[in-house]
Amino acid sequence: MLTEQTIDPNAKRPPFILWRPFVYAWQWLVPPTQAHRDRQSKTSRIIGISLVIVSTIAIIAGAWHYAKPIKDSYDDWHADKLVKEARLMLEGGQAMNALQNAQKAYQIAPEHIEAIRLNAEIFTAARMDQALYFIEKLEKAGAATDEDFQLKVRAFQSLNRPKEASDLLEKLINRNGTSAELSRLASNMWGTQEQNTHLLPALKQYAKDHPEDRDGLLRLAQAQYASGMPSEHGAGSSSLWEIAGGDDATALRAIEFLNQPDVLPTDEARRIIPLLSNHPKATTTHYVQALRRRVQLDPMRKTQVILEGAQHLQGVSKEDFSPFIRWLVEEREFAQVVTLLTPDTAKEYLPTLQNYLTALTMLGRFDTLAQLVNDPQVQAKLSSGTKSFYKMHLAFVTRKPIAELRKAMKDAISAAEIEGSGELLLAIGKYGEARQQTDLAEQAYRTAAQSKRSRVMLPGVDGLVRACELNGNTEGLMQAIEEALKVMPENQGYQERNIYVSLLTGREIEVSLDRTLDLLKNRADDPQRNLYAALAYYRLSDMKQAVTHIQKADFSKLAPGQMAVFAGIIRGAGYNADAQKLVRRIATDAAMLPEERTFYDKANR
Repeated sequence: MLTEQTIDPNAKRPPFILWRPFVYAWQWLVPPTQAHRDRQSKTSRIIGISLVIVSTIAIIAGAWHYAKPIKDSYDDWHADKLVKEARLMLEGGQAMNALQNAQKAYQIAPEHIEAIRLNAEIFTAARMDQALYFIEKLEKAGAATDEDFQLKVRAFQSLNRPKEASDLLEKLINRNGTSAELSRLASNMWGTQEQNTHLLPALKQYAKDHPEDRDGLLRLAQAQYASGMPSEHGAGSSSLWEIAGGDDATALRAIEFLNQPDVLPTDEARRIIPLLSNHPKATTTHYVQALRRRVQLDPMRKTQVILEGAQHLQGVSKEDFSPFIRWLVEEREFAQVVTLLTPDTAKEYLPTLQNYLTALTMLGRFDTLAQLVNDPQVQAKLSSGTKSFYKMHLAFVTRKPIAELRKAMKDAISAAEIEGSGELLLAIGKYGEARQQTDLAEQAYRTAAQSKRSRVMLPGVDGLVRACELNGNTEGLMQAIEEALKVMPENQGYQERNIYVSLLTGREIEVSLDRTLDLLKNRADDPQRNLYAALAYYRLSDMKQAVTHIQKADFSKLAPGQMAVFAGIIRGAGYNADAQKLVRRIATDAAMLPEERTFYDKANR
C-alpha cells in the first residue's frame, strides 16, 4: 500500500483544524441525543443553562449599549450623503431642492456639523433669521471656524443688524488680522456706513501685506475715495485711475466705480469715455455709458451720438441692444425708441418690451399700448403681476372711472403679493402716491415692508410711513415707525418721528421730553425739535416752558400739520390773534394726522 502512494512534498495541504474539542463542548452544552442527556450530570446542566442565560443577557446588553452609536453612525452617513447632494444642487442653481436636502439632513442628524453649516449658509443667502440659529449651534458645538464667523457677519448684515455685524467684524480683524475675505467684508460693510476709522486701517494693512492683490488695492482705493477726507480722497482717486488703466476685470470694476457719479468733471468725463468704450472686457452697457458721458459733454450733439450708437450696435443680440433702448428712455427720446423698434421686435425680449411700452405711454399711443398688452405673445412673456400692473396703467392713461382704476390697482397688488414681487409692490405704491390713491399705496407698501430683502424692505418702510401720514392713519404710522426702528435703530429721522407721534398721541410724554432735550443739546435752534419740546410741555400743562420753545421754532420750516400744532399751542397760551394768522397760512385741504387736525380746529375757533 505504501509503495503505491505518490507523495508530493510540494503539494498544499488543507489547514489542520482541531474540531473535536469544539464538538465536545457543544454536545456538552446542548446534548444532541437522549444518550448524551442521560450521561450529563446535574452540575453540567446547571453550568450549561447558566452559560445560555449569561450569553443571552450579554447579547441584549451589547445591543442596548451599541445600538445608538450604530444608529448614529448610520444617520451621519445618511446626512453626509444628503449634504453632498445638496451642495451639488446649489452649484446647479437648485436652491429650493438644496434647502430641502439640508433640512432633511438636519432632521436626521441634528448634531451633524456639515448639515448645520450648510443650513446656515443657505439661510444666510436667503436673508432669513434661521441663519443665526444654525451659526450659534456651530459655536455651542465648538465647531465654528473663521469662515463661520465671517458667515455670521454676513448674516447680521442681511438681517439689517449693522451694529452686531460691525462689532463682530472688528473682533475678527483684531484676532486674526486682515485676510482677503475680511477686507472684502470690511469694504462692503464699513464702506457703506462711512466708518473709515475701522475700514481704512484694515484695508491699508491688507494692501501692505498683499501688494500683488489688485482686488485689495481696489477696495482700499474705493474706501479712500469715499472717505470724505481730502488727503485720502486724493490718494484714492489717483489709485483708482492707475488701476483703471489695466486690462483685467479689476480694472473694469475701477472704471465702473469712477463712472458712478451722475455728473463728472469735464476732464474726468473725457478721460473715462475711451476706457468705457475700449476696455477688453467692456460690454454694451459700458459702451452706452460712454455715449451718455458724450451727451453730457456736448448736449447739442445728442442726436448725432444716438445715431452713431444705433449704427454701432446694429446687428447685436437683443440682450445687448436692450441697455441702449433703456438709455433712450432715460433720455426721454421716446420717438427714437419707437423708430428703432417695431412691436414685433420689442416683443422678443422682456426688458426691451417694458421700455417700449413706456415709450408708447409717454407718446400717448394708447391704442398700440393696449394692443401690445393684450397680445397673446406678450401675455405669455409677462408675469401675472406685471400684466396686472400694465392693465392698471391702461385704466389710468385711458381715463377710466376712478372705481375701475382702483379695482385694477387692487388686482395688481393681489397679483404682486401672490407672485412675491417686492419691486412690483414698490412700483404700485409709488403709482398710487402719485395719483392720490394713498390708501392703496399704503396697502402695497405695507406688504413690501415685510420683505426679508433690505432693498425692498427699506423703501417699503419709507413708503409706508409716507402713506400713513398722507392717509391720517396715526396708529398705522406708529406701527410703521416702530417696525422701522427695529431694523434701523440708529436712524435719527425715525427716532424723531417716533418722538413726535408719541407726543401727538399723548404716549410716553416724559420719556419723549427727555429725548427731545438731549437732541436740542446738539442743535438748539432746530425748529422741529423745539416744536417737540413745546408740545411735550403743553401736554404737561407747563405753558411757560412751552412758549419758551415755541419762540425758538421757525414755523415757516414746518410741515402743514406741524404748523397746525404750533398754532394750537400758541392759542392755548393765549395768543389768539397770532394763532389765527398762522392758521390762515395753512391750506384747508392740507394732509394732516387727526391729532394735528384737532390742533388746527382749536386754533381756528
